[in-house]
Amino acid sequence: MNGTKSFRCIPQGALPYENIKSATHMIAKLFPDIPYLPLLPNIAPNQSLKKRTLKNMPGIIIGENDEINIDTNVTDIKSIQNHLNKVMKSDSIEDFKSFEIDDIFFEKFLLLIKKFKSSYACINLLGPFSVSRLFTELSSHRIFINVNVKKLYLQTIVATAAYAILKIKEYNPDTTPIIIFEEPTLAMLGMIKHDNEAITVDSVIDLLASVFSKIKERGALVCVKCLGKCDWSIPIKAGADIISYDAYNNPNNLCIIPDVITDYLNAGGKINWGIIPVISENMIMRLNNHYVYDRLKATIDGVSVSGVPSDLLYRSASISINGDVNNLPLIFAEKVAMLTKNVSSRLTVSG
Repeated sequence: MNGTKSFRCIPQGALPYENIKSATHMIAKLFPDIPYLPLLPNIAPNQSLKKRTLKNMPGIIIGENDEINIDTNVTDIKSIQNHLNKVMKSDSIEDFKSFEIDDIFFEKFLLLIKKFKSSYACINLLGPFSVSRLFTELSSHRIFINVNVKKLYLQTIVATAAYAILKIKEYNPDTTPIIIFEEPTLAMLGMIKHDNEAITVDSVIDLLASVFSKIKERGALVCVKCLGKCDWSIPIKAGADIISYDAYNNPNNLCIIPDVITDYLNAGGKINWGIIPVISENMIMRLNNHYVYDRLKATIDGVSVSGVPSDLLYRSASISINGDVNNLPLIFAEKVAMLTKNVSSRLTVSG
């Protein structure tokens, strides 16, 4: 495992702010030691994780409605791959310029890291397995032959993450980047395997590992986030440093693999518990620090009963909200952010 993972919360999710200043103030106030790069759809409605991850991929165009289109002007895929192979070996930010992240908040995010000398910084990207499903129908297009499309999107994911890592290190060399791969498609793996026998658990592990290893080599931590029920042994075996799951709606998701979780935590892994529900205004209105902490404690203790040592679970724990809040009024978005900060400060090794 990479780095000393002492953080107790992972801020994440799209936010409903309508100006950069307010978003900057909130993150600076609550998460100076672990700022993150949120999507801000009320300011930049065309931004998405898909565009952040793939918009610089040679051979495709991401449309305004997030659809993937073929760039028919791209013909020499082999030449592009040879160029990318050289780029992947570089440690120069200039070599990754074509994979820059141009999110509207990115510069403020970097300035926060520099100002607070943040220990950690989080950037969410769409994960490699979920990306692979996006390209299933495109892979037979005439400009993509055999495994070319797969290599291109994997290289694009790594290059985009590498650009983010290099920029974070440029602003503060002591900050540890956390690349959070959102993998909603992992929750559908059973159905996908049923429809396509070529897709196996081992093939998914290999796909994830091929990306994770290259990112970890650059000094970042890798987090896998999935809010649906999934087999968490897959990202663990692929080398994820952190797993992030919906601990509010799926509290027993880890209980079925206690031996895997125990070995993972003993090796330095970390669990991020998405324990703060954001499904509705009424639910958020009823939340308070005591309720959320008690719910977290009961969920962690439930996993402990399944056979995972309690001290390992508490020592490794961080928390977050379990979804986006950009469709909620600002007052509720700020409340769950404050709950994340407040409840995380109560976490101790013993619980």
